[in-house]
Amino acid sequence: MRTSACRKIDGYIYAGTSGESDDCLSGKKTRKNQKTATFKVIGNSMAGDNIYSGDKVVVKLCNFALPGMICAIQTPYGKCLKRFEPLPNGEVFLHSSNPDFKTQWWDGVDLTIIGIVQAIRR
Repeated sequence: MRTSACRKIDGYIYAGTSGESDDCLSGKKTRKNQKTATFKVIGNSMAGDNIYSGDKVVVKLCNFALPGMICAIQTPYGKCLKRFEPLPNGEVFLHSSNPDFKTQWWDGVDLTIIGIVQAIRR
């Protein structure tokens, strides 16, 4: 990951167990034709990838990701930042890089990929 220049925050994203605190999951809708969004991270589940609470992540907005990519993902409980691991049967594992946080299992229809993390800013 690279560090990006300063830019406006588009919302917040939780790097923990999605749904732990809905207060942390609020964000505004992206602007029309916007190709990236910047989210302030709340939580340390991605600390193994050097993404910490208070960091800002620049996310390339898209609806597809390759296995293992760090993604912003919308769950039924809110937005979260995790490694995306789809299975052939349609299920999806969302992995944290901090061993203090458990891997989440989801039915793929319950998730929407918001985008892929492109840069981190402290």
